Amino acid sequence: MIDDFPTGESCFIDANILGYASVEVRPFTASCRSFLARVAAGEVFAFTSANAVADALFKPMMTEISVGFVPPGARPLAFVQHHPEVIRQLRHYPKAVEGLARLPLRLLSLD
Repeated sequence: MIDDFPTGESCFIDANILGYASVEVRPFTASCRSFLARVAAGEVFAFTSANAVADALFKPMMTEISVGFVPPGARPLAFVQHHPEVIRQLRHYPKAVEGLARLPLRLLSLD
């Protein structure tokens, strides 16, 4: 379990942990936030990939667009493709980007 991850160990963090820390998904969000706090404190050494970061940031973006901009019955991705200007109006998404940028994650290449 993520709550039991040993101090001082290294691990790869996938998009789910990063994404669930940004978007409330019970019961996962609390554990993911707690784990990332341990990463930020240097208790756990973490690695990730550009793909995982991109996937993780896509979740809070689409969630915010879904809740605040998409008319009933419309699909969020299709909506933002036709209305890219809404991205500049997002408030939560930039905070998710900033929070992720502050984490001491080592970015691994996938070559």
